[in-house]
Amino acid sequence: MRFSREYIIRFGHGGMVAENPAAYAIAQGKFTENLIQLIWRNGLYDRSALNTVAGLPVTVHAAGRFNTGAGPDFKNADLTIGGIRLRGDVEIHKHAREWFEHKHHLSSLYNHTALHVFMERSDTTLPATTRRGRTLHELDLGLHLRHPLDELHRELEVVHAPLTGRPFNPRCTPLLQKLGPAASAGLFNIIGDGRALIKSNRVIARLAHSGHEQVFYELLLETMGYSAFNRQFAAVAHAMPRATLLEIIARK
Repeated sequence: MRFSREYIIRFGHGGMVAENPAAYAIAQGKFTENLIQLIWRNGLYDRSALNTVAGLPVTVHAAGRFNTGAGPDFKNADLTIGGIRLRGDVEIHKHAREWFEHKHHLSSLYNHTALHVFMERSDTTLPATTRRGRTLHELDLGLHLRHPLDELHRELEVVHAPLTGRPFNPRCTPLLQKLGPAASAGLFNIIGDGRALIKSNRVIARLAHSGHEQVFYELLLETMGYSAFNRQFAAVAHAMPRATLLEIIARK
């Protein structure tokens, strides 16, 4: 593992301890842009002391709507940067230099970008600018992670499920005894975040195609089917949408 910036990870009796608890070393090349999007969309970072590269405080009121089309990764985010409330787009990259490598500075699609978010940055990387010549606010999210990036990569991208969902789990007691209290607590935090992330992204994906009332209706029916019949109940929700059901009820 290569360590970025001045942060050093050492291993002690209680597990992994960071010289600076607010930041973790980044495993170079072991993650994708999709992982950063998941971290941003689900708030898997320390929000208490977010600052731009220029030192302006950042508050994320809403991460924005995930954009599956052309243009920035998130649309219409709600942010406060340097005390000013902003509505705009958010573009995500692994490395800050990709803004220019991807020619975003030449595209009008990125003129409304409010924040450029990335996980790595070199001292020689120029600040991102729009086609109109506006210099963007930039956030180095790698300095604000709640968990080591390689752990997030393994739990969310490699196995596509939290540790507890793996088919061949080791016995918990020997594993936790070996890790110690501090590392075990960190592992539970990652598992909890992973489960919440997976569930929330399923809902977000549905909201891209259906209204919130229909999505709630589908989830309610699936829950009524429990784990044994949730697929069958989901099929009922699709075959009999909420709007159709309300029309039938209104005729009675």
